[in-house]
Amino acid sequence: MAALPGPIPANETADLAQNVEVSWNNNTYTCLPGFTVTDVFHRVESYLASTNVLLDADVVQFALNLKSIYLEEKVVYLNGTQSSRNATKTVVDTTPDAYKAYGQDYLSLGNSTLKDSLGAVESYLFTPTDLQLIQLTETVQYPTQYTYLFSLYKRVFPFVLSNAIHNSSTGYNVSSADENTIFFPGGDFEPWVALHGHSSLAQNISRTLNGSNSAIFEDWKLNTQFRMVVDNDDSSLTNKTASMYLQSGFSVILNSSNAGYDSEQNILDMANAYTPAAFWSWAPGLFHEDLLYNSTASYAKHYEENEDWYAEGSQTAYLCVSITKNGWALQNCYDKIRGACQNTLDPFSWVLTEDIGSYLDWTTQSGCPEGYSVSIPLLSLEQFSLLSHLVSHNVLYPVWVDMNDITVPGCYVSGGPYALCPYQEAITTRNFVKSLAPSSLVALFLIILIFCERIFLKTPIHTNRKRHWKRKIADYYKENDYEGVPL
Repeated sequence: MAALPGPIPANETADLAQNVEVSWNNNTYTCLPGFTVTDVFHRVESYLASTNVLLDADVVQFALNLKSIYLEEKVVYLNGTQSSRNATKTVVDTTPDAYKAYGQDYLSLGNSTLKDSLGAVESYLFTPTDLQLIQLTETVQYPTQYTYLFSLYKRVFPFVLSNAIHNSSTGYNVSSADENTIFFPGGDFEPWVALHGHSSLAQNISRTLNGSNSAIFEDWKLNTQFRMVVDNDDSSLTNKTASMYLQSGFSVILNSSNAGYDSEQNILDMANAYTPAAFWSWAPGLFHEDLLYNSTASYAKHYEENEDWYAEGSQTAYLCVSITKNGWALQNCYDKIRGACQNTLDPFSWVLTEDIGSYLDWTTQSGCPEGYSVSIPLLSLEQFSLLSHLVSHNVLYPVWVDMNDITVPGCYVSGGPYALCPYQEAITTRNFVKSLAPSSLVALFLIILIFCERIFLKTPIHTNRKRHWKRKIADYYKENDYEGVPL
């Protein structure tokens, strides 16, 4: 499969590694003749191989827009017109000379099938066949992310977002092998794609967050998967709008040409600009930031108004996590605020503790009502339902969620202050020294004893052993040596 917006004239394909200008459908593009979809997935394979460990493994989705590059066929009817019964039809080749007589090197490119184009990442692919096998043995429609990554060991989810392949004799025909490798719309896979700037979607998100449109949320969590928002040149995504969609359970696709993709540096700058807002969980710019700052300055806008807030100014233990209107944020573990409690049967149902308390008090003593437990959102829609509860009940932020890095700095875990980091042995420097001290003292004492014995104590039997026993043996034979044959 080729990765080109239009055909390249034959006289521009002599050097496959040289950028050329391509004009097609009243647009001009800068293209690399030798660039194919296969090249893309070879680069993807390098990324997957370098991140295929527990700490770095993630799900990579590929949304494919299938298009055809073709020229309209010119049909000529002989012996009459199109409506004539005896008319014969012939197709006239309308291909301009510029698009004929390609070299063999160029013709050998882009001839792979859809399935073969993904060959470099084949071992990482989650396919429709894999999904069918799961649905035969389990009751779930799709596997969880944990199962997907660490039980099935899959990383890549390829699907077709739009299929605009032209039906012609020279076009590409999707095969059954393609359909068994890539998810096409229909059946179990029904992506929901919305355009950014669509006023009704933004309004529905706002109304649902305020708790005034619960029916839409029920539809989102029960009947939809793969919710996506695509921007365009008329309405480009910003960090704020992208974060809003992510927290609402939508994936964002940057499609606006206004962002500028004309150089590698521009692409890197754009990626770095969007990275702070790339998480549905953490607030923009707060992912893994170990900041020690004054609690009153952190939420100056709400601090004086929030009656549930009580901060102990003498503590600076910003090792716990709370939820704010923008997502998770680092919080002083000794601050006294309310905690979030999740329904044990319905993960989209939340309540708050009646009393305020520190993170340690909340997680160890709970305070959650019966049927609810100390928890943290595990899905974007779970977090959206929690934020909706806070907004609809006029609860001022922040609120505790069950996450901290108390045991090992930089390793955020749930399960209270004594939860162990799965990636590092949980032992402090003080405990390590205490555990080594007794054995170290005993070893030092033995070394001193050996040193003293070697220097100050001399044992004759050791120093003169050979000479001593020779003398003893000689004395014995001297006294007991007899001649003749014993009787």
